[in-house]
Amino acid sequence: MNRSIVMLALFTMSCVYNGAAQSGWFVQNPLPAGTSLWGVHFIAQEPNTGTVVGENGSVLRTSNGGATWDVLSNVTSNDLYGVSFTSSSVGTIVGESGSILRTTNGGATWMNQRGAFGENLYGVCFTDEHTGVAVGEGGAILRTTDAGATWNATDSTRRKRLYAVRSPQTDTWITVGDSGTIRRSVDGGATWMSIAGNTEHDLFAMSFADANTGTIVGEAGTILRTTDGGENWKAQSGGSDAWLFGVAFTDVNTGTAVGNGGVILRTTDGGETWSSQNSGTEIALWAVSFTNANTGTIVGDDGRVLSTTTGGVVTSIREIVNNAINATRQLRENFPNPVSESATIGFSVLRAGHTVVDIVDAMGICVASVVDERMLPGNYESTFVANVLPAGVYHIRLVTREGIETKQFLVVR
Repeated sequence: MNRSIVMLALFTMSCVYNGAAQSGWFVQNPLPAGTSLWGVHFIAQEPNTGTVVGENGSVLRTSNGGATWDVLSNVTSNDLYGVSFTSSSVGTIVGESGSILRTTNGGATWMNQRGAFGENLYGVCFTDEHTGVAVGEGGAILRTTDAGATWNATDSTRRKRLYAVRSPQTDTWITVGDSGTIRRSVDGGATWMSIAGNTEHDLFAMSFADANTGTIVGEAGTILRTTDGGENWKAQSGGSDAWLFGVAFTDVNTGTAVGNGGVILRTTDGGETWSSQNSGTEIALWAVSFTNANTGTIVGDDGRVLSTTTGGVVTSIREIVNNAINATRQLRENFPNPVSESATIGFSVLRAGHTVVDIVDAMGICVASVVDERMLPGNYESTFVANVLPAGVYHIRLVTREGIETKQFLVVR
């Protein structure tokens, strides 16, 4: 038996299937399994530049839209939870035990800006190179107006833990946290007032599409929406009771939320309706960042990084009629091969049953789920987007009731 087929068989469980349709998300694993990644930030004005932070001081950087990731070393040993960049060069990360680290050269070096606050900081947001707010344990709100040279506590009242902070417009800041906590400032973060969200659920993340329109997500599928800059919030239903840990909107209509159990929810009508997308995993997904309506990145447990250039929308699949089913060769060559952007995979199903088509790398690790559903006998074609995959050798793997069949292809840049 061909050695590559044996290797692929050994890694059959590398993909976690949930019976859903094809996935519009591609898997990347720049870190060893077991390392949790908790924050991600891409800059809309410089969409190829992104930063990911996580467990044990993990910091990852990409300058090509996530096709490849550089693992930065010797940043810190503390867990890192939040990240905010104002340009490809200037950014701040926060985390365990009051960690605050700043770079002005794209992560080549980091300055320790940790102050007197010694508890965990979970969220950070900068509106320009000088002005930022960090939030964390005990309702802590720290503010800087001098690029982090000094951080001042702007609210001395100890309250519920805060997880996220955003600034939808000049001088307006909003932060969210445990037990439905929503706090808002309209004077640049100098003073804060409590806002009613009409929920007791923990709130973990927030995204604003413009000065007025924002979304909060949290415990037990909680989704809240504002259209007046955060003064009032209305509950929405995402159709899931999973805990939602991250959310990103690119305009007032288009957004993605992620959470526990590999949940990905997508809306294109401002949250009136949400559809579920197949992540191909059941691990916790902690954060999401989009640079436009179609291009996004999700991070989670086990060093998982998911990327999409289709808004997470499934790749196309169509049945080819009036063609005889090939009883000896179910998987046809993909076209084109080599591929740089997208490719079409042709395959046949001989007997009705669960059918899987996925992409595995040279180590036999699943990097994309193309098809994962019950199919009737017939000839099919499915298109998948390959431009988020690093250059290299890959295999298409077809799994049907007849067994496993593979074909090799190349991704070139």
